[in-house]
Amino acid sequence: RVGKSDDPETWSIRCPVCSLSTSAVDGIHGLPANLGIEALLEAQKQQEDTVTPELESALCNFCETGQERKAETECLECGQLCGQCSQRLHNRGPRREHSLVPLGGGVRRCAAHPKMALEVYCDTCNQVICCTC
Repeated sequence: RVGKSDDPETWSIRCPVCSLSTSAVDGIHGLPANLGIEALLEAQKQQEDTVTPELESALCNFCETGQERKAETECLECGQLCGQCSQRLHNRGPRREHSLVPLGGGVRRCAAHPKMALEVYCDTCNQVICCTC
């Protein structure tokens, strides 16, 4: 409840993005949809359990040239790594704090730039985009 009235007929909520006041008579079910959140949820739903062919055949970014192994893990800061390199690089030091996920596991990828993660919601396009877009 936002506002100072005890009368539910006059309750309203102000949007933190556009500052538009909306009546909250029907509670949260009567509020308009948050298009930004809906777009994020839709993008996540489309990307779930989707491993692109590029990721399926991805090689470790840190193996020595000519000895590259198949990538198993993805560091959101470093890129794709095999199990051995992931352990070697992320067990200690500053990389210890990096975010490791299974290859293609939950990282939403840009259709235009498959190696880039979707990170930002664009108000103009009404969709989630990568930093390159």
